[in-house]
Amino acid sequence: MESQHGSRHSDAGDGREPEREPRRSDVTTTTDPEMTKSARSSGSHWGSEPGFEQIDGDIEGCGYNETTVDIIAVPCIGASPIDTWARDPLSEGYFTFPPPTELDKYATGKELPGSPVLTPTISRVPPKASHLWIRQGIRKEVSKARVMLYRHRELDEDTTIEKAADDLIDQVTNMRAGLKKARPIFFICHSIGGLVVKAALVKARKREELKPLISDCHGITFFATPHRGSSYLSMPNLRESIQQLLFLERPLPRSITSELRLGYKPLLKLHDDFTDLASELRLWTFYETIDSQLSGFGSNDIDEVHFSAPITSIKSGLIGTRAEKALSLESDHAHCASFGPQNLRIMHSYLYDLGDAVRQAESLSANFVHTPLRLSRQVKVEIVGFYAFS
Repeated sequence: MESQHGSRHSDAGDGREPEREPRRSDVTTTTDPEMTKSARSSGSHWGSEPGFEQIDGDIEGCGYNETTVDIIAVPCIGASPIDTWARDPLSEGYFTFPPPTELDKYATGKELPGSPVLTPTISRVPPKASHLWIRQGIRKEVSKARVMLYRHRELDEDTTIEKAADDLIDQVTNMRAGLKKARPIFFICHSIGGLVVKAALVKARKREELKPLISDCHGITFFATPHRGSSYLSMPNLRESIQQLLFLERPLPRSITSELRLGYKPLLKLHDDFTDLASELRLWTFYETIDSQLSGFGSNDIDEVHFSAPITSIKSGLIGTRAEKALSLESDHAHCASFGPQNLRIMHSYLYDLGDAVRQAESLSANFVHTPLRLSRQVKVEIVGFYAFS
């Protein structure tokens, strides 16, 4: 894809599209001035405990704040719950919603798009977020969706995907405690965050008190999730490089990287268990097509090697079910969850698709009792013979 864009030479005077700078993957390159700071600068969005960094909308709120669906955004473990979705931000004010007249209609305790929306427990001020597709784009398409930006627990040497999944289950169930009727959920995940969501749903299916979490889940979006592992995310000598690339608070602990090895049996089992569950879900998969710039020391710990590679391969990034809608993005691993100006058409198509799925989920939740079919368990095919016809 890079070669196609690199070969386009034109100028504004000949009536053709002016040449655009080719998209590059570099941990120090970004289109947002706020992102030019080091990974440490995003620390204001990290906390020692898991929770929701921003919540846009409310249950039984007034006007714009009235929502009937939850959309939960889960970043990579150790990554910023806000910056993850804005590495390649759109222009300020790209999404303008609701109209100014709407602001005067209702008294509301929560701020509206274009200003920070904070959970009650957060006192720090996050950046202005009117360019975040994850908030503005979704709420413009689906005004009845409560958008919740999830924050993982602070990384330590004992962090695992399973522990992160337990945290997610606890936080989601606490936020939805006391619901008197079904309320659809859609998850949006980046990188390892997708594995956390998968593990949470697989664990929830085994516990009777968490069954509503399964029946209310109608769809999941995966951005570059390594379903079958990643050789680069699992390499110990690339930990610092991956930290810089993904703007993590600290390097991924070995307790995480060891779980991401290609062919790691528990990871493959998790995928198989999730695939059974996923037969009833709307699934969107976005995979990277631009290599990431990596560096690490070889076996002698003297010579540093620089190279480029996809962090999540296409094979590992695809779920492999019939319901999956897979789309490529002109982006690298770290930036794909923000879409960016180079993927606007795909972004708008996805938002329309998501809006349609949300409206269907609302209708189903309001009118029907969910009964899992679990076709992969119930339907058995018996082959009794083969016949040849001439």
